[in-house]
Amino acid sequence: MSATPPRGPNASGAAAFLPLAGEALKTIWRERNAVLLLAILPAIGSFLLEIAMVATGLLTLIDPAAGRMPTFGEFMTMLMIFCINLAFVTIFSVAWTRRLLIGPADGLGLRWGRRELGYLARLVGIMLTVVLASFLVSLALALVGLGLLATPAGINFVTAAGLALAIFVYVRAMLILPAAAIDRPLGVAQALEATRGARSIWIGVALVLVILPFLLLFFAVALVLSASGLSAAAPYASLFIQAMLGYAMQATIIALHTLAYRQLIGGARGPTTAPA
Repeated sequence: MSATPPRGPNASGAAAFLPLAGEALKTIWRERNAVLLLAILPAIGSFLLEIAMVATGLLTLIDPAAGRMPTFGEFMTMLMIFCINLAFVTIFSVAWTRRLLIGPADGLGLRWGRRELGYLARLVGIMLTVVLASFLVSLALALVGLGLLATPAGINFVTAAGLALAIFVYVRAMLILPAAAIDRPLGVAQALEATRGARSIWIGVALVLVILPFLLLFFAVALVLSASGLSAAAPYASLFIQAMLGYAMQATIIALHTLAYRQLIGGARGPTTAPA
């Protein structure tokens, strides 16, 4: 009989990290009531922001088929709405991460303070790094193969390469987020060291396996809403359903964060400092 594959900080194989995807999905199902309670208020906030986008016509400008670029005022409004929505996501993300790593808080644990601001700063830093890295690689590929963007296959290849790099960069840095949520900051060098080598590849595959069911669910829900006429008869109800699905996907991604953090950095059960 083969030995059980290592699951500690020294593990690096597929058997050590691919099961994290299934464990993350099981965690969401087991803690579904807690996820709902924590997500409902931030989801309502995100939902109201999306209503504002629809009411002002800004949502249509995100579509490349809109036919025109947004004005400076429209762009700044969209940026402000995006930042507010990111704050709602941050409030949920920190509360959910702390529940998984430390345990249930008194009350819901939804708050805004220095902890959440630090988490948001790190999240924005990771997002900007991911976008910049993907852009540079896509640009380099397009310049090296000058005719690459002239064919659908070439465009698909450049897009896939950019997406793969985005996942890779995100996985290398993602351990910074759960550490920030429990007030045990993790440096970039430490995060890179913890996810070195094949670990980043297998965690990246686990991340894709976690996201894929939700993408299929988004697609199926959109088809049902469209076929039933609900999206036309009750568009705001459709927006709220999609907002809740988005938070469910975020909760699952965070569950993967915490599982990888616990395995590669260490457990976190117990009290932490609580910044004002």
